[in-house]
Amino acid sequence: MNGHEQSCPGDCGTSPSHLHWLLGLFQDREELLSKPRATLAGHTDQVEALAFSPDGRLLASGSRDVSVRLWNVKEFKQVSRLVPVAPE
Repeated sequence: MNGHEQSCPGDCGTSPSHLHWLLGLFQDREELLSKPRATLAGHTDQVEALAFSPDGRLLASGSRDVSVRLWNVKEFKQVSRLVPVAPE
């Protein structure tokens, strides 16, 4: 299986060992996706939107505190804060 760290055991059929291996991958993925890896502190109200940059290096978060923050995903640090400016 290209792109996967673990290789499929045996012939990748429906043997009990293969099903056990697939179940293990699912549980690892579920655990990976359900546990927080970092807390990005900064917003003072609920976050309503998230988006990654195309290269995956930045995360944009939009909040009810009327700000958008850009985060360095690798270092878990805020790199910019955007707030609306009142019209003149």
